[in-house]
Amino acid sequence: GTMLFGLFLFIMGGPSGTITMSGALKLVGSGLSLAVGYITFFSGLKIIGPVRASILLNAEPVFTIALAALLLGERLSYSQGIGAALVIAGICLITYQPVAATGRSQHH
Repeated sequence: GTMLFGLFLFIMGGPSGTITMSGALKLVGSGLSLAVGYITFFSGLKIIGPVRASILLNAEPVFTIALAALLLGERLSYSQGIGAALVIAGICLITYQPVAATGRSQHH
């Protein structure tokens, strides 16, 4: 994404304003962060499998809301709280696996 954005800027003649060192570092840092995120996701996908990985992706908005509240002081509206609770309930329902009765007694 960062390389495509850089190519776009090059083709369009550069940014409309001046590029500061801070701005350039933020651009490179965001690109590296995205790269690390995707690499670790696909590495984890091999370990836990696609079903569990998709469940974790559904939990991403909930984690985002929680981190925004903790780190940035954001407050949830009533409807956002209900939405987050529904997402968590859905994840719990999807991942719940009842213990099957085997009919055998276990001796210790």
